[in-house]
Amino acid sequence: MYLKGKRKLKGIVLCLLLVVLCIQSVSAYDFVLDDHRTVESQIPKEMLKALRVKKVELSSGHVVKASAIRGVQQIQFNIKGSSYQWKSSNPKIATVSTKGKVKLLKAGTTKITAKKNGKTYACKLTVEVPQITPASMRIPVGTITSVKLRGTCQAVRYSSSNPDIVYVYSNGFIKAKKNGTAYVYATVGVIKTYTCKVRVAPNPAPVTVITPAPTPVPPQQQVTYVYNYESGICHNPNCASLNHSNLHDSSKWKWTTVPIGRPCKVCKPW
Repeated sequence: MYLKGKRKLKGIVLCLLLVVLCIQSVSAYDFVLDDHRTVESQIPKEMLKALRVKKVELSSGHVVKASAIRGVQQIQFNIKGSSYQWKSSNPKIATVSTKGKVKLLKAGTTKITAKKNGKTYACKLTVEVPQITPASMRIPVGTITSVKLRGTCQAVRYSSSNPDIVYVYSNGFIKAKKNGTAYVYATVGVIKTYTCKVRVAPNPAPVTVITPAPTPVPPQQQVTYVYNYESGICHNPNCASLNHSNLHDSSKWKWTTVPIGRPCKVCKPW
């Protein structure tokens, strides 16, 4: 009985020590976020690195849903045991290693499965490539508009680098308060920040463009051409290649104001 009580007491002490260590580790990352800076720039590197890895637990007979941002997050599937047969239904979207680590390739959806001893574990994985729209804007004081981070189903936190210039609401709507430049931050969770540059300034006055009136084109002067029936060539009357001695022969030549036949290579009447 004495040994059992001693072992029980020892277990309680160990549990208390673990609780204290956990509290200390959490308090080491206790900080207050500042809206004047991006969220990811305020997180300790060790914590940021840990947050980028999403560990997804799989259970037999259930399809788990998960999403991750390409180039930012990593997916690690956890199942008890080893030697599972892993497969991605769409390897162009994401591939999976023999240890359940996923490589994200492009935006889209794929199904990751793991099989062993007749049991199947599955996850519907969505690969995201978020984009903030617009990336920049110019608005006058008093304007209320919105900035949206599209292409993600994860929680988004919006903030402003200078709330005195651009005030940001939690849903992404912004209000221009005074002239100046500020940045709107859209953060997915606390791991990746996308930025929209907002310039608050009066819209420039429209510039009146004066288009000069087109110069009137004088009517084309009537030109008389000479056409040779025999060669089928049309000349200008002053063409150097024209045989003027034969112009009197009406069987070969015709005077006309419309160029007909083939143009002369020397004068090119049209």
